[in-house]
Amino acid sequence: MICVANFSHVTGQISIASSSLVLNGSITFPQSAANGQLTSTGITSLIIGGSGSIVNALQMDQNSVAARTLNRFQMNRPSETLALGNALIANTYSHVAGTVGLNGNLLTLNGPLIFPVNASAGVLAGSLSSSLTIAGTGAITNSLCMDQSTANSRSLYDLVLNRAGQNLLFGNSIEIRNQIRPTAGSIVTSGLVTLKADGQRSAMIAPVTGSITGLNYRDWE
Repeated sequence: MICVANFSHVTGQISIASSSLVLNGSITFPQSAANGQLTSTGITSLIIGGSGSIVNALQMDQNSVAARTLNRFQMNRPSETLALGNALIANTYSHVAGTVGLNGNLLTLNGPLIFPVNASAGVLAGSLSSSLTIAGTGAITNSLCMDQSTANSRSLYDLVLNRAGQNLLFGNSIEIRNQIRPTAGSIVTSGLVTLKADGQRSAMIAPVTGSITGLNYRDWE
């Protein structure tokens, strides 16, 4: 395990290999993927706790699936935002506090996942081009809460649930801009999910082999 009080990654590649990187103080990531990236091996863990600012977005190495896969990812930093700079896959996902910003990227969750207990504790910030895929196996704990600051921040381009025997619940409003796809498992919307049409497209439901209930439809405004 590698524990760092204050972490400043300006340039170059950092390979975590089979270790756990625990960041409990201020964090600075590279300004872009061209400046530097974090390389995983698929059995790597990244744990963000403590307090302090998070500057720039997390840049994962995109050269292979393993390089962008964290075996365990934990975000537990109240009132701070971790933005993704590119695609991220997490096998075990524990979002306790703070905001995880998708920033136009795909977040794939393949194992047990814990969402914050409510929106006051933490949220997922989406965008018109951000997507979330929940696949694999494992319990889904708590409801998905989106950032309600703007229509964009509560939006996902695609939402995919492919996890047999599990229910995906929602803690507040979410807008789907392209496609919602319940391949396996149940999406229980409680009237909080809206398929949103805009001037370019209308969101749709992909062929349903899981289940989905309680959708809303809204034309572009």
